[in-house]
Amino acid sequence: MSIKNSEHNSTDRVLFYPGIQRSLLNSIKSKKGLRRKAFASILGLNENTLKNYLREARLIPASLVLCLYSIDAEETLKHLLFVREIRKKEWGQVLGGRTAQQTLMKKYGYNFISQFSLKGALTFVKNLREKNQEVIPTETDERLCELLGVMFGDGCIFASCSGKRFRKFVYISGHAVNDFAYLSEYISRLFKELFHREVRVRKEKGKLTINIGFTSEAIFDFFEKLGMPSGEKKNRLNIPAWLLNSPPDLKKAFLRGLFDTDGGICLRSGNRVHFVTATQLFAKQVSELLSSFGFNPKTYAHKDGSYTLCLNGTQQVEKWISEIGFININHYSKYLYWKRFGCCPTEKEMPLSQRLEKLGLGSY
Repeated sequence: MSIKNSEHNSTDRVLFYPGIQRSLLNSIKSKKGLRRKAFASILGLNENTLKNYLREARLIPASLVLCLYSIDAEETLKHLLFVREIRKKEWGQVLGGRTAQQTLMKKYGYNFISQFSLKGALTFVKNLREKNQEVIPTETDERLCELLGVMFGDGCIFASCSGKRFRKFVYISGHAVNDFAYLSEYISRLFKELFHREVRVRKEKGKLTINIGFTSEAIFDFFEKLGMPSGEKKNRLNIPAWLLNSPPDLKKAFLRGLFDTDGGICLRSGNRVHFVTATQLFAKQVSELLSSFGFNPKTYAHKDGSYTLCLNGTQQVEKWISEIGFININHYSKYLYWKRFGCCPTEKEMPLSQRLEKLGLGSY
């Protein structure tokens, strides 16, 4: 499908979040193996005009988005999630009003978009800002991938219906002592930086457990779009293709978040970094991902249906610490203790507070 440049100029303009317009054009150009001049010809543009769109010096016309959709529908719809506005003179009449737009998106979520044609997607795409000023990230960076790893580890998303009220929850749990600093200081900061969302750590009554839990349709839907399953995670975890095809730093960030929550380190009898999951496919994917970075993971199946993935030996432990590492002080302090004293007692033998005191890092 080719449209003349003059026809593009006569249509409405699509305002994406920063970087998304460039990403859309580059993604399709790369997937089709086209040079800029050939790509411009297919789109009915001259090369300088395409260069301006790639630089985001000009807003992309809606007719050009339609042309991109005819070339690669999946890639185009994925980027349409990050449309901020359709620049029209008669905005309210054509789109049916911002209120109707937001109501439909809140009711049906992001999956609603994929059920529509391109014009329907352009019509109903959401601004992505809620009343509490939450925002949705427009770029995939290390922080987001690390948080996704945390969600795959000790997190979950689920929906609940109480009477006529339907709510979507985002939830992360941890040990009340060992994970307190990690959740209250580090993870809460990630939510603030990425989503502008203030979160609190709560202790569960009668349990040695803490959690971060809140309701947010936008953040729930966003994690679901990233590949996080809703509800029960057992036998449903699967590293999404977009992450497997991401740069090494993003994949390592995901592994760090995963091992900080569902993993750990043992430095007493047989030094190792380990991780436990109840999903066989996920264990295999994590093993392959680690192997791609030069690790030699071993997977052990247990009678209860769980799988333990281990990086055995001092060499692999040191490689993990230098290339990926831990943020959770409960894990990293064990490594520091081992480096200083030659071994590290188990958590039962030496609680975190005592370990930190011995290391001169303060106490809980």
